[in-house]
Amino acid sequence: MLEWYVFLVKNLRGVLAAVPDEDLTGWVEWLAKKFRYRDLGVPRCLVESHSDLFQGRLEGNPFHVLNYPTVRVHRAARETINVLSSDIDGCLAESILLASAYASPLHLTPMALKQLRQGGLVIHVFHGRPMDERMAKLHLRIVDYTVLDAYTVTIRHAVECIEGGCKPQEIVEYRKKLAEKDEKRYWRLKGDNLPIIAYIDYVHKLVEERAGSLLVGPEERVLLALLAGVNLAAIELGARE
Repeated sequence: MLEWYVFLVKNLRGVLAAVPDEDLTGWVEWLAKKFRYRDLGVPRCLVESHSDLFQGRLEGNPFHVLNYPTVRVHRAARETINVLSSDIDGCLAESILLASAYASPLHLTPMALKQLRQGGLVIHVFHGRPMDERMAKLHLRIVDYTVLDAYTVTIRHAVECIEGGCKPQEIVEYRKKLAEKDEKRYWRLKGDNLPIIAYIDYVHKLVEERAGSLLVGPEERVLLALLAGVNLAAIELGARE
């Protein structure tokens, strides 16, 4: 149902990125409360591992179980997850690939952020002070523009780079420069050393494994975007209640 994909690309406010065996109760409840009139994405693997928690919160209330837009994109995502699973949990890999397919930011749980950093997929982090409810609402919206504004340019660069036989570090350096420039959006949060926004790239990992060609096709390339995610743990406890 391509029309449903188009609807969600237009309206999705973020994709939940987590590891299936962590406790998601607080995060899911808070997101469901704060986004009750919006649309959020979640990979099927998280819903299956926390079926009771998502009961009554699917079909736009506010979560949608996300699917890939075409068979070719789905096939490429499956192969990419196989590559990334040596560094991060497969369900977490699913979340970040879906975020790229939907041009959407990530809502990162603490364990998700930890795994992404340990797996070498976080190429830049903006550090700042904790967010109260007002600041969280604002910056969950701003991070959407971080992904959208870099979307086509980073995909185009990745395709040209992979087809030209570039090295993984060339992709990282290009995207890191964009991230360093982009972090100025978050100037209101300066003043502390808490990780707030993580800029995520897995394309260099694919190039390292000689698997970059999986994603350069005319449909598959939607999985090549530079991504960004908000650290949900950076939202003050009172704002999450």
